Amino acid sequence: MFPHFVGEPKGKDILKMRLYELQQAKCLYSGKSLELHRLLEKGYVEVDHALPFSRTWDDSFNNKVLVLANENQNKGNLTPYEWLDGKITVSVGNILLYEYKPAVSLMLKTTHFEP
Repeated sequence: MFPHFVGEPKGKDILKMRLYELQQAKCLYSGKSLELHRLLEKGYVEVDHALPFSRTWDDSFNNKVLVLANENQNKGNLTPYEWLDGKITVSVGNILLYEYKPAVSLMLKTTHFEP
């Protein structure tokens, strides 16, 4: 089931895989492709709270995105909307918006979304 993992995957490994597949192997902050064989590599990717946990206390799956570690560090404690200063199209790239309603709606700072 997890050909690139050694041994039994941990909960965080499974979460990374779910987000990797949901996001079609793209970092939602940069639009860059994520490499499956590097998901467990320290410092490569991070599961981020799109809306900072320290500000929202939202630890739900819908508030989590898989992003390149350096992009997450650059974003810091900002929402994607604040970090990108409203320039959302750059971060979304060619990802189909209707397939990523939770993550994209967080990035667009809205709760209403139509495909």
